[in-house]
Amino acid sequence: RDYLSRLTGKMKGINTVEYCPISVVNAILTEKAKVCKERDIDFHIDVQIQEERNIKSLHLCSVFANLLDNAIEACSLIQENEKRVIQLHAAHKADYICVKVENTYNVKIKNEKKPGRGYGSLILKEIAGCYNGDYQVKEDSGIYKAFISLQIQNEIK
Repeated sequence: RDYLSRLTGKMKGINTVEYCPISVVNAILTEKAKVCKERDIDFHIDVQIQEERNIKSLHLCSVFANLLDNAIEACSLIQENEKRVIQLHAAHKADYICVKVENTYNVKIKNEKKPGRGYGSLILKEIAGCYNGDYQVKEDSGIYKAFISLQIQNEIK
């Protein structure tokens, strides 16, 4: 809830780009696109989702913010003369909203566990579980892929 409040405060007076009919998602994507531009990261957005009554705005906010914060952090560790790319895809598939983020990362930098790290993945797994969904990550040849699905028909646990 704090994040939503901070985000709303940041977005006052800023034109939010409409990527989809969900205002909280648009606010997050607008903010993250600005950060990517500042950090010279190519950010490709393909969001084709509708608002679903059973999915809480706070959960959508957490999903998009966590996935994109992780991708931005990973891309920021890549040298400036190398490719920094984030691709976001979100769509309805059957009874699910599926969100996939793919980003380049520096394979030479080890992903060392630091204090206070790793909570984003726990949050994403918990949210996926609330909606009978799934959260998966995969690393492949300098591309990090994160995927989450949220079922839109069932009650929240």
